Amino acid sequence: MKPEAKNEVALKSKEQAQTYYEAGKFGRAFAHYLVALKLMPEWKHELKENFSSTLCSWGSQLESQQRFKDLFNCYEQAVEIFPENEEVLCNLGAHLFRLGHLREAAHYFRQALETDDNYLPAYRNLQSVCNVLIERWHFRMLNDSHRNEAYREAIMKKVQQGFTSVLDIGTGTGLLSLYAVTSEAQDVHACDYSPTMCSIARDVLHANKMADSVTVINKLSNALKVPEDLPHRKSLVVTETMDAGLLGEHLLQTLLHAWDHLLLPPCPQLLNFLETGAPIGQYGVVVPFGARLWASPIRCPSVARRNYLTNADRSTWNFRNTWLFSDFSEPYDTENLRIVKDCKFLCDPVEVFTFDFNDPSQLKDYFEGKNDGKCVSFEYDGKSDAVAVWFDLMLDEDITISSSPHSIETQCCWDQAIFRFKKPQESIKLSASCVGGKLVFDIISEATKNFKSSDENLSNLQTSLSSASIISDFAVSPEMVCFLNNKQLQDYFFGLPKNFNTINSVLDLSPFPLFGLRCLQLKGANLVCVLNSDQEIGALKEFVKDNNLQPEKVKCVKKSDLDDLLSDDCELFDIIVNNIFELNGELKESNICQIPRLM
Repeated sequence: MKPEAKNEVALKSKEQAQTYYEAGKFGRAFAHYLVALKLMPEWKHELKENFSSTLCSWGSQLESQQRFKDLFNCYEQAVEIFPENEEVLCNLGAHLFRLGHLREAAHYFRQALETDDNYLPAYRNLQSVCNVLIERWHFRMLNDSHRNEAYREAIMKKVQQGFTSVLDIGTGTGLLSLYAVTSEAQDVHACDYSPTMCSIARDVLHANKMADSVTVINKLSNALKVPEDLPHRKSLVVTETMDAGLLGEHLLQTLLHAWDHLLLPPCPQLLNFLETGAPIGQYGVVVPFGARLWASPIRCPSVARRNYLTNADRSTWNFRNTWLFSDFSEPYDTENLRIVKDCKFLCDPVEVFTFDFNDPSQLKDYFEGKNDGKCVSFEYDGKSDAVAVWFDLMLDEDITISSSPHSIETQCCWDQAIFRFKKPQESIKLSASCVGGKLVFDIISEATKNFKSSDENLSNLQTSLSSASIISDFAVSPEMVCFLNNKQLQDYFFGLPKNFNTINSVLDLSPFPLFGLRCLQLKGANLVCVLNSDQEIGALKEFVKDNNLQPEKVKCVKKSDLDDLLSDDCELFDIIVNNIFELNGELKESNICQIPRLM
């Protein structure tokens, strides 16, 4: 192509790219930017910002549409033109990270930092990858010297008692395997599902001159077989695969599989047998021996603010007929109650379950639900926000460690499990059970106290019921609950629209569109909001009705339909409210990438 023609085509493509970019047609803009930059590489510095922004928005659309082949083809072409563009490299890594390709994502984040070591998004994303590859709780466990010493002593005692063939399940950094070798165990294997942790364990063993003494296997223990992976059944299994709720890391399934396939038969009346000092080579044993679960109701405003709407009575809006609570995906949250200053335990703890990890039949009964439905009662004054659960871990016949919130003298690595209530509860009865190997609490009933049956009381009760409003319950995202419990933010959005003369239309991407609703109330503006679920949409519709707003002026769409909302024929808005922060204070990358499309 002649220079004049090449220059003309490049200029035309650049103009077209800019036009499509401003119109939010990022796929077409990207294609024209590619043509212009291939013809005129010297324009890279000039077009870097717009090109990167275009690719970020176009990539987000392709990922949301699951067009992964097109997505990575675009980035392959982009990296060919901009091999040292830190934003392109970082965004490519972010796509890989979200799709689960962690090692590849880390590679591109490091490349971005090599290009610009001050590029904070790449640094933050690399830290996120590291947090997934090496979960943060490993550091807390390694720093829990009290726990480590207790495990070391228990393992040493068992090896010295003759349990010398060891399997370390969920080895992590290999610490328990180190203890087994230093206790003179003769046959030690360790397994972990994480390739990264297996690599670290091998490095730790090598650094301690024990690499030849432990065989590290990159598999879940449930995938191990004898003799393919292990030469024979083991006499000792050691594990620390307990979470704050004890069972959440599939502990029951892991131990049942070990007893069925990896361990020698259990010893009947183990404790009595150990006292006699008889030969034990034909039996298997698990360390820890067992655990005892405890529970206690708590009143804790900082926990409640994540669970349900706590300030409805103080709100400038009417929430009196709507009850919002967090729809958590897991049965419990975790919290280190040793350092939570506003937590109050309302009564003495109650023992819930006792597990014997060396009794496979008992473990099977728990896993199959045969011990379900244990009733646990709590009597206390006032109302509770949640039930806190912790455990005592019996490592052997003598040694016990605890995750109790009252054990403040040690730096315990375990938090407490927090079983949340949908609303504050007075004295209650709970049904405790194992569901799929996890601990679950269900409310049986709310206890009634100091109620005397009489005609007067019955009349008062009937009058109260007839005058009571019907309250609708909605399960919404924790983000929405926390957002609405921020009274300062509520007040700010309530007063802000007064600063504008005319507002005809608002797009509000907040977890709950307080600003847009206030614009509707004061200015008659049309509101478009983006929510997560049918429950959230239902909650908003109920709120609109209860606050006497005009429902025909409110349009709700789900986040999955946001791309269609921002399509080529998208309506224009006077004000757009974007929500760019996660609950933990991190930047919300997906919403930041939407900014060019919102302009």
